[in-house]
Amino acid sequence: MSNKFDFFEKQKFLYFRSATTLSNDKRTESGDAADDTYGSVCIPVKDIVAFYPGNQLSVSDNKLTIAFKSIKRIMSDGANGNVLVHDMVILDTIAANDHKNIITAISQLIADPHGEDFIVIADVLKNEFISGVNGVTIAIADEFVDA
Repeated sequence: MSNKFDFFEKQKFLYFRSATTLSNDKRTESGDAADDTYGSVCIPVKDIVAFYPGNQLSVSDNKLTIAFKSIKRIMSDGANGNVLVHDMVILDTIAANDHKNIITAISQLIADPHGEDFIVIADVLKNEFISGVNGVTIAIADEFVDA
């Protein structure tokens, strides 16, 4: 028999913090009305939609983007009408072209049945990173745009 808390018991979450001080662990206006940065974010694993090299602007040998469903369920004007905007975290990789190894490491942490439900991927403030990662940028879509 299930109860109302089963949803939380079966979830795993990924944690990212780009803030270097506690006072910077907050939302920061980026100047781009649709894309602000945040000091930290914790996302449910079920919301991941893609991993890809680089960031939203370019391919990079030393960056890995994890895209996930928008926290605010933001829509944007797309070529064929409204499309869902994805939020993202961009991991800085230590070695060039190490994307596959980092994706594998994250996948193993998620799949481990005896592992933690709260998985720290990158915490700049505490200098805590999974192997192969040494930094993170967090980008959360911030507004609704009508098509």
